[in-house]
Amino acid sequence: MSRLSKALAQLKFDSRMTEWNQNQGLVTPEEVKKHLDSLPDLSSRALQLTLEDETNGADDHPMPTGMDHNTH
Repeated sequence: MSRLSKALAQLKFDSRMTEWNQNQGLVTPEEVKKHLDSLPDLSSRALQLTLEDETNGADDHPMPTGMDHNTH
């Protein structure tokens, strides 16, 4: 098996590729479901992140002199 074939095989169930693979007839929805069902539940390892809304508290952290909101 060539390196390209191996790389494509590894991407068969990649979450970014499953829709495209299904549209191309390379994988069926049933195969995707079977693959997802076979994955271990790692939710206990997940960390919850809380992101601050940029519209809230925007005035609390003024931009340094010479910078505007479009430069970062």
